[in-house]
Amino acid sequence: GVPVIEIQPQSDVDGFSFEDFVNPGSASVRREDSDESEDRFRLYKIAGAPHAAKIVGCDGNGSSFPMSAFVRAALRNLFRWAEDDVAPSRAPRIALSVDDVVAEAAVDRFGNAIGGVASPFLDVPIARYEAHSTPGPLCKLAGREVALPYEVLSGRYADVQTYLAEFTISLDAAINAGFLLADDRAALLKAQTAKAHAAFAQIG
Repeated sequence: GVPVIEIQPQSDVDGFSFEDFVNPGSASVRREDSDESEDRFRLYKIAGAPHAAKIVGCDGNGSSFPMSAFVRAALRNLFRWAEDDVAPSRAPRIALSVDDVVAEAAVDRFGNAIGGVASPFLDVPIARYEAHSTPGPLCKLAGREVALPYEVLSGRYADVQTYLAEFTISLDAAINAGFLLADDRAALLKAQTAKAHAAFAQIG
């Protein structure tokens, strides 16, 4: 009779295999949301989010994807649902190109996963967020973030002001939907502004 919100990073949705070892992803056992009185359930899959931001020895510089901000919002939703009977928003599942024991997310033209909880980081991207790194099985849990080439950024946004305007609109939409918190808005916007200026400095 108590509500449940299950939140999963993309790496846990996919799962992975390495030689003879298989770590099944949750995509093979995902269930539908429910508002039944004895089965109140939401499943939030966070596209772009890894199980671990960085693991020493894995390729790349890790991931700056702010998974913790999405977890905080999910907890706020859970408290309101349990204490005030306010049902939270539903979210689409991550789209899959391979739907099996080990799944694989479908990706957009930027290489980011499609679907999942609404996220300004993927809806208005300046990076490709890979949920798995290399080499070895442990690195499959680590994220890897790759900046989009300046040709892609300039073609998509033209300049940093345009990018930040679109990002802010998407961020506010995610907050209004309850997937991020207004309390985190300033910090998220500040961090993304710094990243955007660094990314667009290579243009022109």
